[in-house]
Amino acid sequence: MTEKETKLSFYEDKTLSEMEEKFRIEERHRREKATLIVKIWRSRLPLTRIGGAILVTGALLTMIYAFEAWNPVLEIIGIMLFFTGFSLLFSRIGDSIKGDIVGKTIFAPVKVIYAMTKQFNIQGSEIHLPPNNEGEKGKVFIPFDQDEQEIPKGSENKLILPGKGILLPSMGDSLIELMEEELAADFSKISIDFLCDYLPPLMTEGLEIADVMTVNQDSNSFSIKIEGNRFVSVCEEVAKNDYDCEKISCPLCGALAGIVAEVTKTPVQMKKEVNLAKASLEIDFLLLS
Repeated sequence: MTEKETKLSFYEDKTLSEMEEKFRIEERHRREKATLIVKIWRSRLPLTRIGGAILVTGALLTMIYAFEAWNPVLEIIGIMLFFTGFSLLFSRIGDSIKGDIVGKTIFAPVKVIYAMTKQFNIQGSEIHLPPNNEGEKGKVFIPFDQDEQEIPKGSENKLILPGKGILLPSMGDSLIELMEEELAADFSKISIDFLCDYLPPLMTEGLEIADVMTVNQDSNSFSIKIEGNRFVSVCEEVAKNDYDCEKISCPLCGALAGIVAEVTKTPVQMKKEVNLAKASLEIDFLLLS
């Protein structure tokens, strides 16, 4: 075999090996994702789901008997039992709070931070910082000037950075902790591919924060689209008070930006588009080098 053929064979073997490894990783991700969804499904009020399954089964048997016996009353009862059981099987029953109460409660601390930005005449938009060298995370830097280029590392213990801006805890801290607990993973230690695969089912199936979520990623940016946003009442309060949510985020947007900053190890800024009528939210995350 010539030297050229030897090199060609080597590169072919290397390419094949890389493809096999990529396939194994993708297959593992698929299995882990399926396991996560099953785990989430089982964690949701199993007695309610069992009751729904029993009602659906009983309804089907009742309808079969009713059709054979030509009994219209039993047919109607069977249909009613079927839809009741179906609702229990696929819905989640739990504690709930009126949306307007949630919106006003969450908006209260946002107003405090807005008052600070007004007091210091802050013109910049918030920048979510990745964890610092000590592992401390959840910091947000709001520059006095939008053109401020020097971004702090997040290790500062000051609220006000003279000539630069203010450094605050993120509004999304607690929500990030809840997500990590549900996912049993530390966002600062996972890959970008893992985030793209697991964040949508976590948001829709696990925490039920949204009905639909899609994540797109390229070399220097992320974008997330949410439909059926459960935090829409907060967005309504922000719009009602004519506040600029590019400066201060609610817990949902703050959590998402914090997660992207943790995973990419890069400061993140957001551009948002909110549709209150459709309860939808589109966020473009700009990774700042």
